[in-house]
Amino acid sequence: MGEPGVHGTALGVAVESYDRPAFPHLPGARRQMGELCALLREYGYAPRLVADPGRDEVRDEVRSWSARWRKDGRHGPAVVLWSGHAELSHSALRLITRDTADIGDEEETYSTELLASAALRCGADQILLVVDTCHSGAGVLPALHKALRTWAERTLPKGRSAWLGVVASCQPEERAHGRGCCWTPSPGCCAKGPAGPPTDTSGAYATEG
Repeated sequence: MGEPGVHGTALGVAVESYDRPAFPHLPGARRQMGELCALLREYGYAPRLVADPGRDEVRDEVRSWSARWRKDGRHGPAVVLWSGHAELSHSALRLITRDTADIGDEEETYSTELLASAALRCGADQILLVVDTCHSGAGVLPALHKALRTWAERTLPKGRSAWLGVVASCQPEERAHGRGCCWTPSPGCCAKGPAGPPTDTSGAYATEG
């Protein structure tokens, strides 16, 4: 059984400190993510905050979060947030973890596609992915394509509908310039999902801040 009063889940990953000097410290990232998670809790979400994880820790935490909501969530909405450094490697967005040394090595980084995959596995019908990094716009389409491929293979019963939104803090070629998280939750969005129909009939929607 889930927690009383909880209708949604949230996963917030904030990477403020890094092992490699190539990735500068991002003061305030953990605090800001903690504040967002606290706000989501007020709206009926059960948040999990993951601070300064290495690559293996990210993998384990994401799996654990996804499995728990799949068991207890009853298809309630999921919000996934990532804040930290990111770089482009052959036009692909690489999310930098605390112990990343080589951004060209996929096993040392994370991706928006993996985040979307975990949210889809958790059983949520409505998913919002928020990415606050440099070049974050480059991670929008991979996440959407992952959702569309997954939803094409399943049919929801009457009365349920699937939706995925992706919010990026900047365009693929831009750096975030420390503007902070690009999304502030609103009661209407958190309680009921998007106010209008998605821009694509498949149920996917993307935006860049």
